[in-house]
This record gives sequence, C-alpha cells and structure tokens, in this order.
Amino acid sequence: MRGNFLTGIGIALIIVGTFLLYMGYSSQSPAWSAIAWASVIAGALALLSGVSRKVSAFMDQ
Repeated sequence: MRGNFLTGIGIALIIVGTFLLYMGYSSQSPAWSAIAWASVIAGALALLSGVSRKVSAFMDQ
C-alpha cells in the first residue's frame, strides 16, 4: 500500500513539475524554473522509492 502511495505522489510531482517548467520557461522566470526542477527531482525520488518498496514487498513473499 505504501509503495502505491509513493508511486502516485511521485507521478503527480513529476506532472506538476513539467507544467511548472513550461510556465517558468515561457515567462522567463528563473524562480519558477528552479521550483519546477526541484519538483521533478523530488517526484523522481518518490517514484523510485515507491517502486523499490513494491519490488521489496514482492521479493519478500
């Protein structure tokens, strides 16, 4: 269950980050771009954490 939650959070953060990247680069705002990259990186880390929990739970069975 926790792996599914983390995977969902990771995907959501990546989607929000890509939208913010578009908005940041179209308005030429370095602050929005930095926040967007932080969101994408945090989303990737959450996604990888969720997948690793799923794989670990599968291997423990």
